Amino acid sequence: MHRFIRSLVVIAPAIVCLCLPARAQSSGNDQFPLPENYFPALKDLIDTAAKQSPRVIARNTENAVAEANRISARSGQLPSLGGYYSFYPWTRDLRADLPESTGVKKTAYNLSITQPLFHWGALRDNTRIGELQKRITEGQSAEAFRLLVDEIRAQYLQIIVNKSALARSRFNQTIADDQLALARSKLEKKVIAEADMFAPTITAEQARLAADRAADDYENSRVYLGKLCGLPPIPDEQIPTEVPAVTPASSALQSVTAEFAGQTEINNYSLQNVRDQIETEKLNYHVANTRLRPKVNLVVGTSQDEQNYALNSVKYKVQSYFAGVTVNWSIFDGFATRSAKQVSLARRRQLELSYRDQTADTIAAVKTQMRQLEFAARNLAIVERLLGSAGDNLKARKDDMARGIASDAEVNTAQLGLYDWQLAAYGARNDYMMKVSKLLSATMKDPALQNLPSQRR
Repeated sequence: MHRFIRSLVVIAPAIVCLCLPARAQSSGNDQFPLPENYFPALKDLIDTAAKQSPRVIARNTENAVAEANRISARSGQLPSLGGYYSFYPWTRDLRADLPESTGVKKTAYNLSITQPLFHWGALRDNTRIGELQKRITEGQSAEAFRLLVDEIRAQYLQIIVNKSALARSRFNQTIADDQLALARSKLEKKVIAEADMFAPTITAEQARLAADRAADDYENSRVYLGKLCGLPPIPDEQIPTEVPAVTPASSALQSVTAEFAGQTEINNYSLQNVRDQIETEKLNYHVANTRLRPKVNLVVGTSQDEQNYALNSVKYKVQSYFAGVTVNWSIFDGFATRSAKQVSLARRRQLELSYRDQTADTIAAVKTQMRQLEFAARNLAIVERLLGSAGDNLKARKDDMARGIASDAEVNTAQLGLYDWQLAAYGARNDYMMKVSKLLSATMKDPALQNLPSQRR
């Protein structure tokens, strides 16, 4: 009887969790069964990760570099100011109009402002290229965050399963330890031989090993989730003990899939980046096409000639103030321009082909995800029925034990079976919720993307 009481103490929390409604479950007002709708703490983790995850911080650095490159690309359209100044307090000049060398002081300077006037649109295109490169980098950052959200969800749900698996392993260890203690008691009373101790000893050692492994997996998963979110390990008390029942939303998800597949131009981060790359290559071609054309700049400035002196009543000094235009014309560059145009055309054709293939692949992948989601819903319904059957079996064994027709071992076996079907149900629920989140993420309907800047949602 004392073994039954010990077992009951271990399994009571699990039974209570089965009987009570899931406190973390959403009120039903949410349209889609996303994990954070059942676990509000997960939404807080995603919001935190959007600000301080190491991956997000790394991408913010890339965004800052892209902004600096955009400013650098735009600088070609802006005025430039430059010049030089030189002062030589002592020089010796040998001059043809004087019989001997003479020493003079020399001062020279040039200061000018140059404003590009007409470069056949090349400078404007370079600015646009910088803006596109920045947008591509921001799109890559948004895609990285989208994938990070999926990983955080999967890791959070896996931690719950690991916690339940740890509870199951510890319960199994308790049973094995009780069986080992019973065998030792029988050995002391000479009821069994020494050889009969082998099986219960090995079983207890295996159960202890399984429990230790489950504990290590659980601890590692808490540490890893914290790192993903830029936090210390998630405390044990903040990890739920169960995954609540999930209500499928097949019709709403089918509408999302149909709407996404019916778009004339698929809108996601990867394809938008390819479109921006195609536009960049168009601009690169135009810039290369202007290399061998004359470029006109406006110049305003002042200068002083280095040759200034006062000798034999003859003074020489030239100071100039000037304003006008300069024309620079590269006539032949060894076929570099032609090569640059060929490279740009080749890249553009390759990107256009890749864009068509990616568009078709994306639509096909979303439709496949929807089919897999329907399979997951069917599997979930089956597993839920089996879980209910395991709960009924445990209840029946307990009733039999109360009537004296079932043993502790039969009740414990039924309890282990319930644990196993609980884990299977948690896995099926997690699988369905993750497939929902991946589908919404792929179709840009994921609410977590609201954490991104408005221009990248």
